[in-house]
Amino acid sequence: MKKISITIPCYKSQDTIVKLTDGIREEMLKHPEYDYEIILVNDCSPDNTFQVISDLARKDSHIKAYDLAKNYGESSALMAAYSKSSGDYIVRMDDDGEHDPKYLFDLIGKLEEGYDYVCAQFINYHHALYKRIGSRFNYWFLTKMMDIPKGSIMSSYNVTKHYVIDEILKYHNPKPYIDGMVWAITTKTASVPIEHGYRYAGESGYNFRNSISLWLNGVTSFSIKPLRMASISGFIFAFAGFLIGVIA
Repeated sequence: MKKISITIPCYKSQDTIVKLTDGIREEMLKHPEYDYEIILVNDCSPDNTFQVISDLARKDSHIKAYDLAKNYGESSALMAAYSKSSGDYIVRMDDDGEHDPKYLFDLIGKLEEGYDYVCAQFINYHHALYKRIGSRFNYWFLTKMMDIPKGSIMSSYNVTKHYVIDEILKYHNPKPYIDGMVWAITTKTASVPIEHGYRYAGESGYNFRNSISLWLNGVTSFSIKPLRMASISGFIFAFAGFLIGVIA
């Protein structure tokens, strides 16, 4: 029996996480040939999230709840969840309902065709316009900076084989860029077109500043090209300064 670990970083999700775990449990009951665990990591949320996930863990042995001592950010919370996972396949989901559990086995079925990483390719988005534009720019820039093959898809709703997660956990940068690490480990990737869900409640805690920070960390952690660009531009400006000094 193969085991599936469903990892979910939680932040301000006291009003969404119960409905999400209910949906996951309902989907898993349709596939009794798999064992599963749901790993919830509270990223020091200021609301009642940890109490809610602790109650869920007490009621259901498939659920494990963890609490970080301070707010480290979504990627670090996800790394913590990965470190506690024991499944053959590791699923990554958001805590707000935008990643519908009914598509879990669409992703897993594709993974079992021989891929190491399969993610959702959302055919519609319910995000704000600036997020959609930012996602497109981020994708374009990363394909240039990190030599990701054109047409490759990345999303935060994905399933990965455990050996890839083992390699990711060897990385000790305090600001991990997990998508970049996946592409550094394997090129056996695929995507599945699915509908993008609606938030169950509240608003996203991932603002424009967080998105820029994640993007900058990604392009500087996993590519030497920004350093080369900085070196070349520095040389050009220094040479221009020297010429201006001679002329003056």
